Amino acid sequence: MQTKNRLWVNLSILFMLLSLAVQSCVASHFTLAPTLTLASSNFVHCAQATPFSFSIPSNPKVIYVLIDRSGSYGAYTKRAVDTLIEALKLSIEPGDRLHLIWLGAAEDDSQNWLVKTVPEMGPPLLTPPISTFTPGPKLIVTATPSAIPTPYITYPVLEQQALQQTTTAQAGIWTVTADASSVIATNTAIQVDKDINKQYCDQASINNHNQKLIDDWQAQRKQLVKDFIEGSLMPLKSGISEGSDLATHIYNSLYYSARTIRQEKDTNLFRAYYLIILSDMEDAGSLEGQSLVVDLSDVHVLMAMVYCKDSILCQKRLDYWGTYFKDRGAILPTYSFRLVAETTPYALSDFLK
Repeated sequence: MQTKNRLWVNLSILFMLLSLAVQSCVASHFTLAPTLTLASSNFVHCAQATPFSFSIPSNPKVIYVLIDRSGSYGAYTKRAVDTLIEALKLSIEPGDRLHLIWLGAAEDDSQNWLVKTVPEMGPPLLTPPISTFTPGPKLIVTATPSAIPTPYITYPVLEQQALQQTTTAQAGIWTVTADASSVIATNTAIQVDKDINKQYCDQASINNHNQKLIDDWQAQRKQLVKDFIEGSLMPLKSGISEGSDLATHIYNSLYYSARTIRQEKDTNLFRAYYLIILSDMEDAGSLEGQSLVVDLSDVHVLMAMVYCKDSILCQKRLDYWGTYFKDRGAILPTYSFRLVAETTPYALSDFLK
């Protein structure tokens, strides 16, 4: 009897030690990690920022201008030049090619007033966008306690009690593990949010940097145009000889204009081609006249600063030259025939745009 009681005591002590060991294991190996919060991680919110697109200006254009300086138009030559230069200030861009030709007795375009290209500069070197990622669905961790195998043998009462405590302890381990997994999942989701926010912040910084580069580049391009106008166009306003030509060879000048523009087309450097004629549109002295083959396909044509003695004469010239240019493939605006009072720098600028 004494031996049996001693056995009970020993088993009780063993069960208590086993229970303490399990609890110690749970406490030492499954302590919950603290949950992150945005406030506790010095989180600075940034609005969503996406890389902006920057389109390089389209290819430049060719502007070919015939300026009448014959005796019949001499009173308007200087005014036509002034109006043209003011219009070019509003419309030319870096890379544009200008052909300013005197319209008179010359049989070719060697009597040029100016043939120049507006200086161009390359696009700014922008910082590329950062690499982006799309977070997947947030991980939700769940834990299912492993099933404790059902014993197939009969245990004494004390051993059954020990088995029940072991099962409870193991179930407690799984409960703690499930709680830890939940904390890990929460912390992971917050870290993903932080990574996305950092992505927005970094892209916003790049956008600001690139925008400054673009602004500086555009300012430099404007300065190039300003320098070109002051250095090349403004000096041309002085010393204009009015009425120095005794003839107005419009047909011959159009023939050489079309040839020069065709050569410019062959370079594939330009997006559009413009022909402006500042004249009274009264031919005088052309040798070949309409027999010349003139190809003005896809060329925008405007007759401006036109002077006529009366309205009937203006109407006849409008009808005649309108048909002439259309038959040769030219593109005419709605108002292709502008009289002196209707020709302003803004009218010419709008045509060139």
